[in-house]
Amino acid sequence: AVDGPLISIRKAAQSPLALRHSFGDVAWVEYLEGKLRDRQNILVCGGTGSGKTTLASLLLESLPGHERILILEEARELRLTRPHALSLEARPPSPDGLGEVTIRTLLKNALRMRPDRIVLGECRGPEAFELLQAWNTGHGGSLSTLHAKGCLDGLRKLETLALMSGVPLTFHAMREWVASAVQVVVYVERIAGQRKIREIFEIQGLEGEVYRVTPKLRLALGPRICQFPSL
Repeated sequence: AVDGPLISIRKAAQSPLALRHSFGDVAWVEYLEGKLRDRQNILVCGGTGSGKTTLASLLLESLPGHERILILEEARELRLTRPHALSLEARPPSPDGLGEVTIRTLLKNALRMRPDRIVLGECRGPEAFELLQAWNTGHGGSLSTLHAKGCLDGLRKLETLALMSGVPLTFHAMREWVASAVQVVVYVERIAGQRKIREIFEIQGLEGEVYRVTPKLRLALGPRICQFPSL
């Protein structure tokens, strides 16, 4: 910091359930909760401070209490009240370069812990490949957040991050993996100081080289709202 110390405080909401109506029409929150309970994988996209973590917490709190939810994060932010929610946190290396535990390491070990659902607090690097691998091997109904400026941009970014893993897969093969692993993408944005769900897309595989998507919600910057089709 050039001009003196700078402090950033990220204070989580005391109860995400209290913010249930803060994302706009609560019917869309219920729609996403239903998709998660139906074991469809959800990717929550948005910018910094847009409400990705809050929405993720809200959706995860709707899951049955007996399910084993494994949460992986670089810095713990998701604090669920579920009785079987387990949190793992990455660890940076010591000054000597020892003892590092990466998100990729946590993901590889998570599969041995018999999770019903795997939640990645934020996907930001090559761990995207391990995430896709886990989602494509029977861990439906999982969730991750991602920094992106839209639903389609989120899918493209997930491809790029997975290719950073160095696994020798073609671009088309990686896109097939993404299309198979992700069923719902939601984009949240801070509009006029309020967090809103702006887009919801359902993914139905590939059509040639492009994703076959069904837009369920697209909130314009003005008062117009497009819904395709109705709930």
